[in-house]
Amino acid sequence: MKDKLKRMTDALDGRVGYIIASQDGKVDIRNGEEQVFPSASIIKLSVLWAVFRKVSDGELSLTRMIPLRDRDIVGGYGVLQNIHPGVTLTVLDLCALMIHCSDNIAANFLIDLLGMEFINEEIWACGMEKTILQRKMMDAAARERRLDNYTSPSDMVRLMRQYRDSGRIEPPLRKQMEEILLGQLYNNFLAH
Repeated sequence: MKDKLKRMTDALDGRVGYIIASQDGKVDIRNGEEQVFPSASIIKLSVLWAVFRKVSDGELSLTRMIPLRDRDIVGGYGVLQNIHPGVTLTVLDLCALMIHCSDNIAANFLIDLLGMEFINEEIWACGMEKTILQRKMMDAAARERRLDNYTSPSDMVRLMRQYRDSGRIEPPLRKQMEEILLGQLYNNFLAH
């Protein structure tokens, strides 16, 4: 498998980093795991973690209602850009939309609600030293100022282990996070 992955990625133009892990099957294939890449939508996993940390600490309710306004609309992935302003969503709804269909508007709502500083503190508390959130989704002005979101394959593995093992979020909330993650609709894989 390692050789097949190497052949596939060698044929690509650009840098490639990956980790394929298995707990009991002892499969551990790594490549460029410490390289830093622009995170694109995978940063939304860190936002979800931060939301549930706030909920776990009793500082945020998943049932809190948030209205959609005209000024919140951005492009890219998601369904909220096609919903009329004025609709009200819960924090849980926004989490589900952010992960299930990679909704950028939902992610931006949650970033505004938590604040980038808190999200980054949670990222670093998970030991993710190469991950940073510096802009909201589809923020072209921030990108022009050279602000972007970054992560590494190894940091994403650390985050997934936090989702699975951390005592920092109580089990019922971890179960809710898992259900949200399992509802993800976009499964883009390397072509065979």
